[in-house]
Amino acid sequence: MLLALFLIGKGKVNNKVIFEKMVAAGFNDIVGGGDPVDIGQSNIDVMDNMLEIVPGMKVLDFGCGCGRVALPILERIGDAGRLVGVDIIPELIQFCQDEIKALHPNSDFYQLNAKNSHYKKWTKDQLAGINQIDELSEIPESGFDLIFAFSVFTHLGIADSKKYLEQLSKLLGRNGKLVISALFINESSRRGVRNNTASVPFSPRKIEKRRDVYFCTVRDKLGGVGYREESFIEMAAGAGLEPSRIYYGEWPGRVGRLCGHDVIVLERGIPDLPKDFDAKAYVANYKDLDWDAATEEGRARAERHYVRNGYFEGRRWD
Repeated sequence: MLLALFLIGKGKVNNKVIFEKMVAAGFNDIVGGGDPVDIGQSNIDVMDNMLEIVPGMKVLDFGCGCGRVALPILERIGDAGRLVGVDIIPELIQFCQDEIKALHPNSDFYQLNAKNSHYKKWTKDQLAGINQIDELSEIPESGFDLIFAFSVFTHLGIADSKKYLEQLSKLLGRNGKLVISALFINESSRRGVRNNTASVPFSPRKIEKRRDVYFCTVRDKLGGVGYREESFIEMAAGAGLEPSRIYYGEWPGRVGRLCGHDVIVLERGIPDLPKDFDAKAYVANYKDLDWDAATEEGRARAERHYVRNGYFEGRRWD
């Protein structure tokens, strides 16, 4: 017991050193500034309010930046857990790889080769010696218990939001949860913009118009992106995701909130049976499915297995 407490304490001390290095190198400023320890912990706090984080979890940090949330998450999931971080900025992935992975070998980090006008000054140069992927599907593992994306969809347009919702949905495990921070435009947040209490400078005139997406500035279009709440949920549904919890943040001027952004928890819903589903081929593909799909009862059993299990396990029939 004493040894375990000593190791936990030692890990926190080493994490503190990494936090100091990310500030000294200017990497914390790239991802918004502030106290990196407090910001990382506030994201943990809001997730604790919405779901359970336990040792041994397999976690994907999409938009990991310089590791402000990755570090406290690694403490929570322990050595038995697994963390994968992804970001588009090469220097930040280099930092995570050199500093965080060295301390936490149960972590890996990947640079996603993607364009984003808000971050273009930091993504124009490539670095050798870091893991690179062109799509999230190239991450060499899936079945994540928890995927979170803080301050990512607040800088994405509709096309990229749809694409990444679909890709992240496929990376979730059977009972996995996808946590996304967002700026939801609803009557509550519109009131904050009208009353000039919002921390994000959306136009009071434009915010009243019914749109799917709202940009807070013209010059830096992706500097702050808000979504009509219903539209974002519809996009998630298109990726096979259903909301289970929504927490409304302080950005419109709400008080006593755990975090600045709104946060939504998404889970994979029960899928529809594909029109081309072939029960015989599906059963024949897998030795653990030992029933006769040629019968009406066997076909129905195969269909039930696919929507309840096979879909989430990535099983095929072709």
